[in-house]
Amino acid sequence: MRFFGTARLMFGVLGVVALAACDTAEERAEGHYQKGIELLEAGDVDRALVELRNVFQLNGLHRDARALYAATVLDQGRISEAFGQYLRLVEQYPDDLQARIVLANLSIDGRQWEEATRHVNRARQIAADDFEVQVLDLVMRYREAGLNGDDDTRRTLLTEAEAKLAQAPEKLTLHNILIDGAIWQQDFDLALRRVDAALEYNKEAEQLYMFRLAALEQLGRTVEIEEQLLELVAQYPDVDRYRRLVLQFYRQQNEPEKAESFIRSVVSPSDEDPTEYVAFVRYLRDTRGIEAALSELELANETVPDRPVLQALEASLIFDLGRRDEGISKMQAIVDAANESSDTNRFKVALAQMLLATGNEVGARQLVEETLVEDPTNVDAIKMQASWLIDRDETERAISLLRTALDQTPDDPQLMTLIANAHMRNGDRELARDLLSLAVETSSYAPEESLRYARLLVSTEEFLTAEDVLVNALRRAPSNTQLLLALAEVYLQLEDWARAEHVETTLRGLDQPGVREAADSIRVAILNGQQRQGEALDLLSNLATQDGGNFTALTATVQSLLNAGEAERARAMVDEALAQDPDSFQVLVLDAALKNSVGDFEGAAKSYRALSARQEAGERIWLELVRTLNRLQRPGEARAALAEGLERFPQGANLLWAQASTLEQAGDIDGAIEIYERLYEQSSGSIVVSNNLASLLSTHRTDEASIERAYRIARRLRGTENPAFQDTYGWLAYLRGDYAEAVEYLEPAAAALSSDALVQYHLAMAYLAAERTEDAAEQFRKSLALVGPDETRPQFATAREELNKLETVNQ
Repeated sequence: MRFFGTARLMFGVLGVVALAACDTAEERAEGHYQKGIELLEAGDVDRALVELRNVFQLNGLHRDARALYAATVLDQGRISEAFGQYLRLVEQYPDDLQARIVLANLSIDGRQWEEATRHVNRARQIAADDFEVQVLDLVMRYREAGLNGDDDTRRTLLTEAEAKLAQAPEKLTLHNILIDGAIWQQDFDLALRRVDAALEYNKEAEQLYMFRLAALEQLGRTVEIEEQLLELVAQYPDVDRYRRLVLQFYRQQNEPEKAESFIRSVVSPSDEDPTEYVAFVRYLRDTRGIEAALSELELANETVPDRPVLQALEASLIFDLGRRDEGISKMQAIVDAANESSDTNRFKVALAQMLLATGNEVGARQLVEETLVEDPTNVDAIKMQASWLIDRDETERAISLLRTALDQTPDDPQLMTLIANAHMRNGDRELARDLLSLAVETSSYAPEESLRYARLLVSTEEFLTAEDVLVNALRRAPSNTQLLLALAEVYLQLEDWARAEHVETTLRGLDQPGVREAADSIRVAILNGQQRQGEALDLLSNLATQDGGNFTALTATVQSLLNAGEAERARAMVDEALAQDPDSFQVLVLDAALKNSVGDFEGAAKSYRALSARQEAGERIWLELVRTLNRLQRPGEARAALAEGLERFPQGANLLWAQASTLEQAGDIDGAIEIYERLYEQSSGSIVVSNNLASLLSTHRTDEASIERAYRIARRLRGTENPAFQDTYGWLAYLRGDYAEAVEYLEPAAAALSSDALVQYHLAMAYLAAERTEDAAEQFRKSLALVGPDETRPQFATAREELNKLETVNQ
């Protein structure tokens, strides 16, 4: 947005002369300001900024100096710093229209929609007739219409945008709205014309080229796509993303030789900066496998010896190949031999990643801390540090750290994803969603980023948007099975059987492990979705017996038969499989599960006990043994089996969970909390573990530290529709004094969990705090009716006391 570039001249003209009555500090501040203007006009930006900072030390309220400083650092691309300076400016001068406009534009560019709304609303109050303000208001209304699915309003706003564009044909914001509208209407010829019109005035706007490529792709004009991509590489030789897009294009066109030829034409292992050659080796790894990439590197290290960067990449590939000790040893040797430099820090972080992958978190942390002491801006070290901070729920620190890194590498989708993770921990789902969307765009619909965003969209039932993301990603990676499976899930949810069948057919055409089974699963899901259960069962039965048997199909067939009430047929199928292979561990596990399903708990317990002695037995076998013994009402044996299982699998999450439940039921709440703390340390990203730990802390402890910790853990539950999670978050809102929010969450929780006395009690207390005394009394009665008069838990003693007070007052 180059209109900021005029700031130096503008503020040079508008610089004020110090008043004769000013005191010495103000005069000195004005002197620094005028000197700053002179230096800017002379092109000495760095010294000019020093002079402007001197102004703030003497006069922090110098409006013109603050505005000039903010505009200058924005011209330099220092977005975060500029944003902070403009925020300071509007704090001091709330009606500064230009600052509000800049902040609104920056917020929109950064997908910070709440912040954008704040500044656009204030700008509208200041100058509703200002053209820039009207454009910003149009952007916000257009976005709102899209989110609400208001197609009529969206069309009206597109017409309004076209009218405004006639007044300001160079206005990129208006062009973007019209391009988006053409894409939304699936008119890609119009979208292409819109993009070309925008490029006449904004040739440096890189996002326009992305829109152009997308339109050409939709129109199937592959020759023009290739030409456009190669032009971008020539125009922006230092932008890695365009080279990646060329590679993705050739990959999509199934032209690997052309892709490799393109890369070899622009990179060499002898390049002074080996970054592009490193990217080439990684491309080989992705397309031809680790061994091919390793062969290329070994040859390069012979041809161009003493290149530590290439040696480090070789060590990483050796590690990835499974020769972990050798890879770590080589990387350690490179770190030990390296001189202090940015490369040394890069090697340390690479070694830290290896150590972390092998379970040596202490060693990894030490290397990351050393790196950040030497170079606080090291992006890869920041990513690791921020990940640990997020795991510890120190999300504010993590976000601050990651935004610093994002200022350095604004196109890094990993950074955006990490910030999104932090926002998700805070319960800021809309912010997380926007950042994941931005990561997808920035990565040019890379599979990992696209899958992550699509899964979030599916979880909120935004299936059409998820479809759009996955289809775009598959255009760049058409053989990616994870993308295909995710797209199949979307079509199954939409009951779009024809498109689901197309995905099934695509999978069957791939020569990759496991794709046939995946395609079979989709076929079965389609048949079941079409209420053709008989055909689905026949298909599963055939799959279970053909080619020596398909165990996944056998399991699905047995489950389908049980669901249909045909337990005898299920038993016959399992017996037949056992007759063919009586020692098959998988079939024996299925046999035990079938016994449980039909109520033969004694037989199931014997089977699980026998399986637990086998070498293949994992944690799950012990867990099923414990559950079966509990069904037999043999708690002593169940506890003994649980202890045996934990002795064999001391870190087994499922067994630890069972132990925590056992302790909680026995009234040992502190013991249960201790177990959940261990589980949380292992997997702080688990929403269920987070909920259970926060629930126990908030329900059974009253000290401020425990409540605050519970809240930090439970913030991610904000906005949830899961009743158990609503209860946890709502009760914490009550404990923190936010009674309106407590009622908002606890009402639906109590309605859904109507037989849970503790949830009813929580809502009663929230009603009481919100001064809804009649509702509180009724809720206390519900809670107490569920537990009876002999209940001794302190919550229900409180319920009796509070109900008695309410009834006494009403007498």
